[in-house]
This record gives sequence, C-alpha cells and structure tokens, in this order.
Amino acid sequence: MEISDWGDFCEYIPKWENPSFGLNPGEARYSYRELGLEQEHIMALGFFRYLYNVTHTQKLSLLVLTDGRHRSGKSLFWVTAGCILDKSFEKNMEERVCYDAEKFLNLVQKINDKKIPFPVILVDEAGNTLNAADWYEKMQKSIVKALTVIGYLHPTIIFITTNRALLLAGVRKQAHLYVHVKPDKSRKFSRVLPYHIKWNPLKMEDKPRYKKLRISMYGRRIALDCVKVPMPPKHIADRYAALEADMKPKILAELIDDVTKSKIKKVKDFFDMQNALDQILLSPKAFGLKTIKNTKRMDETIIRMRFKCPNREALALKKMTEQVLNDGIDKKVFFDEI
Repeated sequence: MEISDWGDFCEYIPKWENPSFGLNPGEARYSYRELGLEQEHIMALGFFRYLYNVTHTQKLSLLVLTDGRHRSGKSLFWVTAGCILDKSFEKNMEERVCYDAEKFLNLVQKINDKKIPFPVILVDEAGNTLNAADWYEKMQKSIVKALTVIGYLHPTIIFITTNRALLLAGVRKQAHLYVHVKPDKSRKFSRVLPYHIKWNPLKMEDKPRYKKLRISMYGRRIALDCVKVPMPPKHIADRYAALEADMKPKILAELIDDVTKSKIKKVKDFFDMQNALDQILLSPKAFGLKTIKNTKRMDETIIRMRFKCPNREALALKKMTEQVLNDGIDKKVFFDEI
C-alpha cells in the first residue's frame, strides 16, 4: 500500500476499520516506513497517538484548551483530529461542534444515552467573546457537568478560544493539555504547539507550569516544539465551513437580543434621584432622621433599604437631604445641571 500524499493519508484514516491504525503500533498492520511517510508526518502521528493513548489506553478523560489568532486554523485542526481519534466523529461532525451550552448539554445527554465510547467534542467560542462573561460562565458549568455525566466514556473535550486568558479559572484548572495553533503561510497546514499543564498538588498555585509534550520516536523521547498538521480533506472542510456559516446569523441574532435586553434592563434599573429626594424630605423621620448637636443626620442604610438602591445613590441622597435640612439649600440645585 502506497500513500505518498499526507492529505490523502488523513482522508483515508477515518475509513479504516480499525480506528487505532497508526495510533497504536501494536495493532497497526503497516509500519510508518511502509506508508512512505516523512519524519514530520510521523511526529504528527506521534502527537495523535499520545491523545489516543490518554483515553483509549489509560482510560482517562481529556480536557484540552486551544487558542490562537482568528482564522489560524484552530477549529479545522481539531476537526482533523476528531476524524482520526473518534470513528463516530466524521459522521456526526455537525453535532459534535458546539457553540452554546444548551447544544453541548444535549450532546452530552445523547452520548450518555447511546453509550458512545471515547467521543471527541469541540466547544468553539465562535465569536461569543462579544458577550464573553455570560457565555463562559454557562460553558464552565456545562463542562463540569459533562465530565461528571460521561466521564466513564473517556471523552476528549476541546475548548477553542482566541486567548486562553479569556477562560474562567474553573475551566483552566481542570484542563490537562494546552495547544497553541499558529497559521501556516501556505494555509495548507496548522502549526501546533502542544504543552502539558502541570499543577503542584502540594501547593496552592495560581499559575500552572507548561511543559513541552514528549513522544517516543526511534527509541528516544522527543520534545514536540511544533507539529505540522495538514488541513482536513476538502469535503470535511466544506462541511465545517457550512456549519460555521449557518451559525453566524444565529450568533448575530443572539447578540442583538442581548443588546436589546441590556437596554431594557437599564431602563428598568433607572433610579429617579429627584423623586427619591422629594419622598425623603416629605417624611424625613421615616428615613432615620436624627438630630445630633443641632445637626440633622439621615440614615444611609434605611435609605438604601427603602429604595433598594445601590450604596452610591443612597449616600448621595443622605448628603443632599442633610444639606437641604441643615443649610437650607434649594433641592433644585442638585438637578439643574443634570
């Protein structure tokens, strides 16, 4: 069997009857040399073999953080990896790429019901950084639930973002692997930099240590500085592009809806200071009026509780009321410039 082109090689992998072919040397029917692969291709396979062994051999779950600049090929790289590592991924690719917590949890439920072993799931932010805080909080809770529900199926969950610093600490501290993706000038490859995420169990560290991933190759342990992985075959890349294009209008609609809700919330949360001051002056004793050494004092806590307003507004109302009562200042002065 001769496969000279790396692209053909990747396209052929998902169609193998034995998904561990090329990943588990003990089960492979052909050696890398017989396949006619170059060293950089073998190193890429070594990286995939590491990912494969974590879930299939060591029977562990794997949470991977992936970042890189926009359009660097992050998602396409993991689509390629998903097709190689999970024999059910290519058929269900549209389901396995999640852009929101609801879809992610529905997928987890489906995987659990069908008992799909070693599933690969992609969680792609896909522009959700425009409303990052709420989105990341929901996804963090969803990932924790997923690892609890389908942990026995040894999933590989990949979190894709433009910058890992955007992720909440709860997600980062659960991750086992960090992968940075750089674009290749030819746009035919993704340049992948993989790192182990190491935490010292004896210390409460705020920052982990990142160690280069090492693979066994030619009887030696080799540190992976950079792995070149080709883009997926055209028919798979086209399917992902269609999925991405389908999601953009939904994301835009959600963003517009969020902005609209935010405006409505601001209107609802608007606090009428002038009306509040009128109410306090109408019945100051109800708001904790006390006279200390001929000086009238208001109770900020009572004002805050009666109006259910923030501390800043309550303090401002207290001082304005005291100036009106003690110094005889016209209350209109406070609102003339507003």
